[in-house]
Amino acid sequence: MPSSLSVIPEQITAIEDVPPRQIEEITRAFVTLCTSVGSLVWEWAWCELIVQAGWLPHASIPPELIADAKDVDDAGLRLEKFFRENWPQISEDLRRSVHDSDADADAREAFDECIRAHALGLYRVAPTLLFPHIERVTRTALLPNAMGASAAPVLFEAVGELGPSEFTIPGVSGIRLYSKLAEHLYKQVRTPDEVEAARLDPVPNRHAVLHGRVSYTSEKSSLNMLIMTNFIFDAVSKVARERSNANVC
Repeated sequence: MPSSLSVIPEQITAIEDVPPRQIEEITRAFVTLCTSVGSLVWEWAWCELIVQAGWLPHASIPPELIADAKDVDDAGLRLEKFFRENWPQISEDLRRSVHDSDADADAREAFDECIRAHALGLYRVAPTLLFPHIERVTRTALLPNAMGASAAPVLFEAVGELGPSEFTIPGVSGIRLYSKLAEHLYKQVRTPDEVEAARLDPVPNRHAVLHGRVSYTSEKSSLNMLIMTNFIFDAVSKVARERSNANVC
């Protein structure tokens, strides 16, 4: 059997024999692939800068906002200014998305209260209030007959069933939100080092909140909690609907 290198000249000869129209289509497909890969790399770097600045990605962020940021600090200042100046529209987008999900009335009302609290600078409200609602909504939708079961592993598995295009923020942004959910949101916080790591991360950690190990009182933590809750409610609703439709079929 010839080695892979020995067949290269044969492959080149084969390409030369391909009709011009097929070569044109192959070239067009290759250019499209390269463009897509380039866009993916750019979006990943863009999301990474947002996360390093302490925020979670959100659909409202214009791509050009931090495209030419000098560093993480510059990106962070731009994002902070953007979220404050555009809060009325951002908060309405978040509220509408949660109300479009299958979250129950109690969860929707709690989310609305956190939106109002954020506008008033009461930033500890969202991290403190929303975790129990996330777990109840998850159990009700995905574990209706197992009230004592832990919602966390079921939540990770359920959100993992969705493709990147199905997230409330599609593409790389949605993947980064899922990664934060899976790697940080429900991570156990017991040792001094773990407590310090949770304190320094502006995305609230459930274990740190419910056991009183960290108080999340910043604007970042409040908005990050709202964005993550919106992401989870949307994902849980979609998975529950898909499972229900599959059972009907």
